[in-house]
Amino acid sequence: MIDSQVNNHTLNVLKNNTKDLELQLEAILPTLAELHQIVSSRDISDNKDSLIGFVGGVEDLLFGSFFILNELMSYLKMTIGTNIVYEKRYFIRCINECVCEAYNYFKGKENDGVWDNIISAVRSLGNPILNVYADNIESELLKLKENHLDIKLRNATAHYDKPIKLYDTISAITSEDTFCKAVSQYMLIHMRINHFADIAFAILFQLLPNRNAICHRKEAGKNRALDIKTLLETKLAENFAGDSRMGLISKESLERVSKSIDTLYRTHKSVDAAYNYFKENGIDFPVSLEVTHQLCLIRMIVDFMRCDIICAMRAYMNSGTNLERALHLRKICLTEVSALKHLYGYNEESRRTSLWTQLLAVNTDYNNNKTQLIQKKLDAFESHLDTTKRNLFSHFKEKGNLNIEKRYEAYKQLDHINELKEALALLALCKEIENYTAEMLQQISKAEDKRHQEQKEKYHEMFNSLREMVSSSKSTNDVNTQVKSMLNDAENKLMKLFEL
Repeated sequence: MIDSQVNNHTLNVLKNNTKDLELQLEAILPTLAELHQIVSSRDISDNKDSLIGFVGGVEDLLFGSFFILNELMSYLKMTIGTNIVYEKRYFIRCINECVCEAYNYFKGKENDGVWDNIISAVRSLGNPILNVYADNIESELLKLKENHLDIKLRNATAHYDKPIKLYDTISAITSEDTFCKAVSQYMLIHMRINHFADIAFAILFQLLPNRNAICHRKEAGKNRALDIKTLLETKLAENFAGDSRMGLISKESLERVSKSIDTLYRTHKSVDAAYNYFKENGIDFPVSLEVTHQLCLIRMIVDFMRCDIICAMRAYMNSGTNLERALHLRKICLTEVSALKHLYGYNEESRRTSLWTQLLAVNTDYNNNKTQLIQKKLDAFESHLDTTKRNLFSHFKEKGNLNIEKRYEAYKQLDHINELKEALALLALCKEIENYTAEMLQQISKAEDKRHQEQKEKYHEMFNSLREMVSSSKSTNDVNTQVKSMLNDAENKLMKLFEL
């Protein structure tokens, strides 16, 4: 369970405030995007230390900060708006990942972040007020790093290659309050950046010779044509709730699949214990247990994928604007690429080491037609996995490249209908894999029961033969009775081993 440590009234106020702030942020982003395009259109590649280069740096700082805060507000709103444990943990993971990527955007991994790229120019201006804000930003970013970045959680939950570790990591998320404080710390940083940018632009406006070209902004909404795409996607979101397939993303469906993950985790632990028992006693590990081990890992990846896609689609349904809807649709792309590349592989090399290939290597007896049908569908999804888009949607800054503007444009260009169709098709495939693996486990169970029964009958016949030999011996009745009792005890102990 997760302790919110916040009363219901406070949660409702916070939830409403995040909605209002989110709308304000989305109203600002188009203007910031226009300013960014104007600044970016000027050739500053050889003038990074010039005033125009500094303008570009401050604009990157401001645009990025607004964009990141907008995403955090949506995650925070979704976190405090649900009481489903898995869903709450999902959005807490999103908050943590966003905060970690935000720090990388500002500071980088080798002091090459957006903030570090302009700090020397800030100092050279010699403005005492600007320096105070710069000191404050440095200080608050350090607090963010030391108190609120959970890199281990970010790395463990961004991938699906280690489902047992992923389960342990997610289960360790027990405090909602901890991550709300991380958002609060970021909001303070954003406020500092916003004030800093106002002062910096005011100073630079006086220094730049062609300031009208830099500071020109189109009037928001003036002479804009009707945006048919936005209108259609808004209507799509409104009507989507009535779709008959919405049962796939219901609260009941999410809770059922998350409970399935709990069961699979316990089964995997039992198989591990059996493996250790066999190893310690020098007994070969049965193929059936090895197949069960692989099936547990596959099912856990598939169920994590299902739960995360369900959470993203439920967030889509509860979003207030198309930009926010795109934010959550992008998570479907991330989940699809990250999960499928470990489950099935995304090229020849990764296919050879995937869980799917490992499963088929230890179990070649299962229904070949069903195996080929599932594999054909996996091939279809694998054929259009977009790792480039996955990286764009994961990182605000990737090495030397800033992704904010590209990501903002990608959000606007997302085809909501196709993304939703892809998500529903993926959920349907997950259901097929669930049935496929359940049937395989049932087949293994029947085969094991048959084998055990045959072995029990064989041993029972052996003990009966021994008892008959004792009965026909010339020993006294007391001795015969004692030996038969020992044989019965030995048989009972042996039969109990088949129940392990």
